[in-house]
Amino acid sequence: MDWTHRTTVAVATIALTLSAAACTSTTTPEPSPTPTASASQAPSTSPSPTPSAAPYEDPGEPAGSLARADFAVVDGIPTTSTTALGGMVSGQAFVIEGQCVGGESMGFRLDRAEGSDPEERLLVEGTLDCDVAADQDLAYAFPYDGPVQLTIAPDEDVTQAWAIVRAT
Repeated sequence: MDWTHRTTVAVATIALTLSAAACTSTTTPEPSPTPTASASQAPSTSPSPTPSAAPYEDPGEPAGSLARADFAVVDGIPTTSTTALGGMVSGQAFVIEGQCVGGESMGFRLDRAEGSDPEERLLVEGTLDCDVAADQDLAYAFPYDGPVQLTIAPDEDVTQAWAIVRAT
């Protein structure tokens, strides 16, 4: 490669870089999300406040409940239970709500309680976050009439959990 071609490539690269920088720069600086400490300030030794977890509130079986699942560690042994409470009506809106304590999340799976093939029975599956409010905006409606089964699979660190399917 001769020197004129190298010079042309170098000039084109510099021009492109400057052009890109000019397009992305702003005339007003964006505000910083948190104040920064100056070099003369000593860092704080007090712990910063952390948001508290939502209180664990088991609602029992509220009106419109279709299915419920529970998890607890009793005497060091993980125990689960599932209960069918009512039948789903085709097209009826329902929500899945729940809470868990001690871990990050718990998986859930809502199945038709009738049918043989597990993949044909699946209505919906997902995840609920722990230590937050029970209502996590999980609303659905399906063309299915009949009983449903709700199962939960908490993280290994979860010490107690509940979930319900409730018609709205």
